[in-house]
Amino acid sequence: MLKFPDTYSRVMAWLKVILPLIALCLLSTLFLFSRARTPATSIPFIDLELQARISEQQITAPYFVGTTENGLSMTLRAESAHPEAGNLSRLISDNMMAEVRAKDETLIIMFAQRGIFDAKANMAQLKGGVSVTSSTGYSLETDALQSSLDRVHIESAADVRGGGPIGSFSAGKMILTSDKEDKTLHLLFTNGVSLTYDPNQ
Repeated sequence: MLKFPDTYSRVMAWLKVILPLIALCLLSTLFLFSRARTPATSIPFIDLELQARISEQQITAPYFVGTTENGLSMTLRAESAHPEAGNLSRLISDNMMAEVRAKDETLIIMFAQRGIFDAKANMAQLKGGVSVTSSTGYSLETDALQSSLDRVHIESAADVRGGGPIGSFSAGKMILTSDKEDKTLHLLFTNGVSLTYDPNQ
């Protein structure tokens, strides 16, 4: 009686050898033809922004808080600031805001498009259209203000115009000071004061 070879067994034996060899060839081909890609280590526009900040020496959101010699609180903040060319003691700021708070909680807020903080002279200047508001209901506008940092002495460098509980007014100069004894704020108008009194207010 003739015996035929077991074809199924032989095919399975060959497949056990051939299939792993094919898989190994495909895997080696994948690594051989793949292109090396270097992942981005940083976002380009962030690098450009950081380089600009470093080259310009810009400060973001500077904040200064101090107390005057008679105990009043003064706060200065801005959107950004950078040192003046050749003078590191002077900072040029954008969208500058100054706050003065008295002991009786009276609050004066001043805002300007541009400001200068002079550490050597202990002064701050607000320019480019200055708006001043107070918690007592007064508001006024002027072109520029100059303020001391160690005491409350704020003086306008141009005409002022505004209004309040008594009516509307204009003057050639405004001076905001504080008394050392009672520590209250005093607002003085000089150089041609014009007042339109409103009795209904």
